[in-house]
Amino acid sequence: MTGRRLRTVLLLAALPAAAAGAVAIALKAGHRRLYAARWDRIARLRRRTRGKPISAQAADIIQTQIAKAIALLSWIKERGETLATCQQAQIDLWLTSEDHQGPYSASPFVTWAVRSKFAFNISIPARPRRVFHRPLDADARWSIARRLLNDDSIETKDRVAGLMVLLYGQTPARTCRLTTAHVIHDEKGVALQLREIPLKLPPPLDDLVLQLVGIANEHQHTVMANESNAPWLFPTQQPGKHLTSKQFLSRLRKIGLPSEAGRCAALLDICTTMPAGVLERLLGISPAAADRWAAGAIRSSYAAEVALRSDG
Repeated sequence: MTGRRLRTVLLLAALPAAAAGAVAIALKAGHRRLYAARWDRIARLRRRTRGKPISAQAADIIQTQIAKAIALLSWIKERGETLATCQQAQIDLWLTSEDHQGPYSASPFVTWAVRSKFAFNISIPARPRRVFHRPLDADARWSIARRLLNDDSIETKDRVAGLMVLLYGQTPARTCRLTTAHVIHDEKGVALQLREIPLKLPPPLDDLVLQLVGIANEHQHTVMANESNAPWLFPTQQPGKHLTSKQFLSRLRKIGLPSEAGRCAALLDICTTMPAGVLERLLGISPAAADRWAAGAIRSSYAAEVALRSDG
């Protein structure tokens, strides 16, 4: 038995069954660098437990970190890159990708890879803290939406970005990465391909989006190395660069839209009116998140009813 084979057997024996299976999958996929990182994770866990049995919670954490490291490496490989050639822009795209959950769990692996010189100048920041935002009330939400739909004095990109928040609960981080390839224009009308099911846009939002497509196609310098190699819908003055989520938030505040409060209001609304499975395929909202928002809407409705009874 070779040294590598022996170390693999010892590692698999030291892990819970589910985590061991993940290691085996990684080895079969050829992620040799990840193997070393996993060994580092297990060795660290052993040091912390000092020979005592590994708790189920600790094993779950390690298993999640391993799974996300596998997902990150596979994602990088699918884009024709390696860990050594991966750039921070690609890591940022990974963090805002809709195709996976919990990307920040890959942070320990990326930190180890950079420290071990398998990767360079990349990092995954700490997971953003979830801050509660009081949702906009219905009147305020629809008042701002009507203004964005009809006020031609507001820049088109701000109107579209704001409406994506207020009508569909989309985050600025996702909206800013839309390209002309996401827009479908045929005899049925205009739609956005956010997920599997195209999202049909109502007027005049459909016309606003087509205006952005026209502007993008006229300025081909906005093309950059994105997945579809298509112009960004929300470009900046810098060639090949799109607006960042931070810039989006600032622009939306200037037109009177608190984006987080608006998004909360939108999600509380749509998650109670559409099945969770449809929301996932249409807007990229996971069933678990849809259930949480629907439960929140029920609690909010109940609290409002109690307050109304008290006032009466």
